[in-house]
Amino acid sequence: MKIAESDGVVEGGHVASLFLAVLFFDGIHFFISSVDLRGKIVGLMGERRYQGLFSLMSLIGIIWLSRAYTQAEYFQLWGQSQILRPVALIVMLVAFFFVVLAFTTQSHRRRRRSFAG
Repeated sequence: MKIAESDGVVEGGHVASLFLAVLFFDGIHFFISSVDLRGKIVGLMGERRYQGLFSLMSLIGIIWLSRAYTQAEYFQLWGQSQILRPVALIVMLVAFFFVVLAFTTQSHRRRRRSFAG
């Protein structure tokens, strides 16, 4: 199935699957494990069952992501333009800064738990 006939787009139609795989994987990590919903689920099914189910869902998400990535067509986003290279470098610098912050600051969950007891 052809998606488009332009430079940088190859035949195939698997980008939707890749997009859904990313939504699934990010969804289980951001919406289930990082909000109060996790506590409610653990209360219903127990910690060990929750961890087992969450691990299984994560594994399914990783497998789906890797398969969808290998089947998705290639989109050339930047082209041959050299004008946008400085913009990309600045965006990567900001992204690196946020990654460093993520690993060096204390989680709000840990702070709440430490105040509680």
